[in-house]
Amino acid sequence: MVKSRRQHLRLWFEFYKLCHRIFELKDNLKKSAEFYAPWGDIRTVKFDAWWKDHQHLFGETLVQEVTAITPHPDVVHLAVPLNIPVSKSLEQIESLIQAKQTKRLKDRGINPLDLKSKSIGFGQFKFTEGVEVRGATLNDILITYATWLEFDRPAVNSKFCQKLREVFEERPISTYIPYLISTKAQKDKNGNLRFDEGQVRQIRRYLKRGIEVCLSVSLGQFPGKSRLG
Repeated sequence: MVKSRRQHLRLWFEFYKLCHRIFELKDNLKKSAEFYAPWGDIRTVKFDAWWKDHQHLFGETLVQEVTAITPHPDVVHLAVPLNIPVSKSLEQIESLIQAKQTKRLKDRGINPLDLKSKSIGFGQFKFTEGVEVRGATLNDILITYATWLEFDRPAVNSKFCQKLREVFEERPISTYIPYLISTKAQKDKNGNLRFDEGQVRQIRRYLKRGIEVCLSVSLGQFPGKSRLG
């Protein structure tokens, strides 16, 4: 399943990587090159290796109450007494956060005095505001679109659907097959394997969503405003 924030960021990474295989997005990638510069060259690197050195780019972006602590190098957990004035708490919190920011920046070899704001060095990238990241659906779209590109953009018919099903079946980690092609192709009157026309239309729809997501990603947005439902 693709539910965790890290897995959603993996999808962003993989879609951005996919963008570099799409000639039509070449100009967009030039426009967003400065935005993605902190990511480095991702074209030949695997996500887990890349994540070790770049996870600091995706710090938390919301102040929230927590009931359990999940360690993150760019998050400070505080105990705030409720029996003192809010103004006093905010004063102390501001001092603690500024000290923590300064230390984290120095630990990463960044001089805080060179930045307009200490917060600039943390969490520079975030998901498209107001859009739910539907991880499982996006993962299916990613595999579908990448497979279509891998086979040199073939006609989307029963033959392609069968190839796509085989790609899902042969994955070493998961045997999950999207509901779109979960029903196997059936033989027609001539003995040829055919997927239902509704299944083929759904795959075409996923391909359309794939290019929409890639278009958004190539311009620095993930997952973008395209409708995935």
